[in-house]
Amino acid sequence: MNMKRNVIYLLFVAALAACSPDVDIPLQLGSEDIHVGPEGGVRTIEINVGEPWTAMTNEPWVAISPANGKGSELCQVMIDSTLVNDVREDVVRIQTASGQYKEFAVVQDGFPHQISVRKPVIEIKDFDVLDKRKFEVVVSTNVDFDVQIPAEHSWLTCEK
Repeated sequence: MNMKRNVIYLLFVAALAACSPDVDIPLQLGSEDIHVGPEGGVRTIEINVGEPWTAMTNEPWVAISPANGKGSELCQVMIDSTLVNDVREDVVRIQTASGQYKEFAVVQDGFPHQISVRKPVIEIKDFDVLDKRKFEVVVSTNVDFDVQIPAEHSWLTCEK
């Protein structure tokens, strides 16, 4: 009879251990920092912990889905493309309900310096009225620039 009671007791303890949450699992991330090019993209990171967690970011160009969960979860880190030529960084924090946290960086390269003219060739009439001898140049750029007219072309002027 004692043997039967001991077996039932052991089965009860095993069932309790299987049903109780495994809060003793420390927070672990399945990867290190994320580095992407200027075009952005989606990367996957694994989060593993035995309690509820939340993912937080400070920058609008980085998003995480799902942003919270419990236990082991594969999350997508979505990084928007950039228009700037500088490197930009964000820190993503994964924090548990008990206060444990881990952080990883998202680093994004910028595009190379570029200045592009929308219409590279503009034609104007040779002998038109002075007020009509103007043309407009539309420039797209990701760097600051200044227009300088060489001295030998002093007949040109620039309005900004």
